[in-house]
Amino acid sequence: MLHLIQTQLPDVLADADQYDIQLSPLGKDTILYDTETDSLLPLAEENTARGNNDETLKDYGRLLQQAMDATGIHIGYLRRIARQCQDSTLTTPGELQLALERKNSNAIYATVILVILILCTLLALPNI
Repeated sequence: MLHLIQTQLPDVLADADQYDIQLSPLGKDTILYDTETDSLLPLAEENTARGNNDETLKDYGRLLQQAMDATGIHIGYLRRIARQCQDSTLTTPGELQLALERKNSNAIYATVILVILILCTLLALPNI
């Protein structure tokens, strides 16, 4: 469930923002789990007035924090993102998505740099 909150819910928040759908306050009672598609579905308000990103992101941060506390899992960057959502440091669903993707891309860059360094070292060895 934590994985779904981390990966799917930010996309849903971005879609709701893009299409001006106001979501109900995010919480364990307002998010449905669809077993057929293995996805999370937050409930929407009946009106389609523009939603409040700030409150939705604060709710997301609280939900993410509660999910980690309930599972006993300590993932540093997720706790930092949950805190940033609650403190209104992240103000749009797009910023939330970038913060979540940034962590994943850092691991890729570190791996690529390590491979390049190893290859450069191997190329330099025969010349010594």
